[in-house]
Amino acid sequence: YVLANTKAPAILIELGFIDNEADMSKWNPDKIANSIVYALTGQSGGTTPPSKKNIIQSGAFSSYETPDVMGALTSLKMTANFILQSDGLTYFISEPTSDAQLKGMTDYLDRKGWWYEVK
Repeated sequence: YVLANTKAPAILIELGFIDNEADMSKWNPDKIANSIVYALTGQSGGTTPPSKKNIIQSGAFSSYETPDVMGALTSLKMTANFILQSDGLTYFISEPTSDAQLKGMTDYLDRKGWWYEVK
């Protein structure tokens, strides 16, 4: 009540006194920030944006490249959905994958000089 109803141009908030590892392990800046926002506005603060899921969407490529792309995905033990466009070109959208698999596949696509997007 005091914070939300005080008419002041500025406020100074003491967030904590940390002098050891045990105190530091309790430090949660997102929770602190959300608590301050809620105290001042009565609304919840924003949340941390979701992390990437390591999903690759390729650019379109010719159908004669499809077996090679499937081989690259298979060698990395990745799965993907291939989409055939009406112009005969194909692209793929992978299932969520590990960082190592992501790096392997993006390295392959970079060597080919192809466009892709990681989601």
